[in-house]
Amino acid sequence: MDGLLSQNDTHFTEGLKAKQAKMKEEIAAKKREIVAIEKKITAIKRAIEAFEGIKYGEDPKIQIPIPAEYSKSLTWSEKVLWTTQKTGGGFVDNITEAIAHLEPELNKKTLKRIVTQYASQLKKSGNLRHEKVGIKYKYLV
Repeated sequence: MDGLLSQNDTHFTEGLKAKQAKMKEEIAAKKREIVAIEKKITAIKRAIEAFEGIKYGEDPKIQIPIPAEYSKSLTWSEKVLWTTQKTGGGFVDNITEAIAHLEPELNKKTLKRIVTQYASQLKKSGNLRHEKVGIKYKYLV
C-alpha cells in the first residue's frame, strides 16, 4: 500500500507541477500584453505632446494645467510644470534633481536633456515664465 500512495503522490505532484508551469506561461503572456499596452500609452502621450506643440517647437499658446499630484505616468510637460511649481521655480539642474528624487531609476544625464528641452518649449509656449540669470534661465510657474 505504501508503494501505491507513493505512486499516487508522484502523479499528484506532477499534476501540480504541470499546473504551475501553465500558470507561469499565462503570467508571461500577461506581462507581454502589459508591455504592449504601455508602449501604446507612450505613443498616445507623444501624440498628445505633439498636438500641444511641445515636442516640435510650435507655438500654440495652449495652457497646460498643472497636475495636483506627481505621477510617473504624467507627460514630461506636466512633470516639469508640477516640479517647477512645487519647488517654487529653479534652474534646469534644480528641476532635474527634483524629478530624479521622485524617479531615482531615471538616468540623470538623459533626464537633464529632457528637462532642458521641455522647460525651453514650455517657456516658448508661455506655460513657464523665466528670468535670465547670467547665461542661464530660472524657470517659474
